Amino acid sequence: MVDHSFTSYVADGNATCTEDGTETAKCERCEEIDTRTVEGSALGHRFTGYISDGNATCTADGTKTAKCDRCDATDSIPDENTALGHSFTNYISNNDATCTTDGTKTAKCDRCDETDTQEDLGSKLGHSF
Repeated sequence: MVDHSFTSYVADGNATCTEDGTETAKCERCEEIDTRTVEGSALGHRFTGYISDGNATCTADGTKTAKCDRCDATDSIPDENTALGHSFTNYISNNDATCTTDGTKTAKCDRCDETDTQEDLGSKLGHSF
């Protein structure tokens, strides 16, 4: 009995991002086919075109996500320097002014529950005799 002679392996082009591909050869002496796995031939993911997820908060950066252009896998990474910062726009008097001292006013952030209190300039009541 003569052993097979598989010498001209050709890649089958079936490697994926996470799975090694195979290569196939036909015996030089007969019609027998041999297919073997090509170790280390997995392509790996290729993530491009990261898009912001729109999830930044007042105090924390958001994330951005990309889809592998070879499969359906996704990857999310930090979207640096995207924290929104607080937005204090509607200050309301705390009604704590005295005759000789300005009071304070407080606003709640438009995006979160953080509050900001500051001096309410010009709110002192003045004396009434």
